[in-house]
Amino acid sequence: MKRTLLILAVFSLLSLTNCRTPDKISGYYNYETECLGKQMDGVQLVKAWGKGFNRKEARANAYKNALKEILFDGLRNGNSECDVKPLVVEANAQERHESYFNDFFSKNGIYKRYVKEYNKTAAGKGEKSNAKEAFSYYLKIDVPKLKTLLLKDQILLGI
Repeated sequence: MKRTLLILAVFSLLSLTNCRTPDKISGYYNYETECLGKQMDGVQLVKAWGKGFNRKEARANAYKNALKEILFDGLRNGNSECDVKPLVVEANAQERHESYFNDFFSKNGIYKRYVKEYNKTAAGKGEKSNAKEAFSYYLKIDVPKLKTLLLKDQILLGI
């Protein structure tokens, strides 16, 4: 009985020493969009991540990820100049306007009009997992024009 308890105690101790929080694991990257600042005209500068089988797919996913966070989640990481609250505050807006946002974020969608890459020399490379690679991109998000479009298309109501 004592031997069994001793073995259980040793295994418990070993398992606890191997538990780490994700931010302490080597190779961990925070894939949330980070605010870097805001220009005088309301354009937000962000660092966004995208995963893909190649750099082109990763770039498109980074653009979409940044826009989705600004639209539906708000930017919580980085500089406090960016809006913390989401642009679309309606509950379940992405599901309610599913066809609109599917068209907006489609391969030939108009989302590309509202995001531009800048500082291409600083674009980083992340980690590989499941044959996909994550890349970081520095982007300019034209929030005022995006807001105007959403008001015109009646996604935002009278904000």
